[in-house]
Amino acid sequence: MRSGGVLFFMDYLDLKQILKAERSNSTLARLPSTFFRDMDDYLFELRSSDELDITLYRNTVMCYGEIVERRLSKLSSTAYYTFFRLNSQSSVVSMEKLLENKPLNIHQMEIKFYENLIKNYYDTYSQFRLL
Repeated sequence: MRSGGVLFFMDYLDLKQILKAERSNSTLARLPSTFFRDMDDYLFELRSSDELDITLYRNTVMCYGEIVERRLSKLSSTAYYTFFRLNSQSSVVSMEKLLENKPLNIHQMEIKFYENLIKNYYDTYSQFRLL
């Protein structure tokens, strides 16, 4: 509860459900639009509690870290395969076409990361004149 006692959305059980969805599916799980802000608020609440439950805090951080790690891994793989799949189907695909193919359920906070991956692949292969 940050700034005036506003309740946050996330708790440990919600986090475990999201982690289960990330583990059981090869695509990105759907996240609430306020996921990262809610996690920040929840971790802040756990840290600033008078009776800090260190086990709950540690488990929450580990669970959150695994969700982020799995999502970044999925985004990296998707960017890689999207780049090579589209460039093998036709001669040269424009940067705009590559950036249009965003993965399903990508969170607003992850879009910049994904776009940077695509741009790096494009720039690297352009340097070596493979495109």
